[in-house]
Amino acid sequence: MAGSEPAELLAAQRQFTDRGRQPRIEPGVTTTELGAGMRDAETRASLSRMRTDLEPLTAPDIAEAIAFSVAAPPNVNVAEMVVVPVRQG
Repeated sequence: MAGSEPAELLAAQRQFTDRGRQPRIEPGVTTTELGAGMRDAETRASLSRMRTDLEPLTAPDIAEAIAFSVAAPPNVNVAEMVVVPVRQG
């Protein structure tokens, strides 16, 4: 993640905590370094192809989903959210 993205995510997390909400957010395929250290070259290549084919989610995509949950009215609790790339879901 680059720029202010980590700060945005931390700010959203603080708002959840301040409002007593702790939703479970389950992202689909994301842009991440996860897998770069895999020892199995075939699995590493498969993961790379999947990320290329799906247009993975980015940190700002997840931050937008968190912002949506934070903006919910006080009487609404988004307890769980599954966020996936269009081609994955």
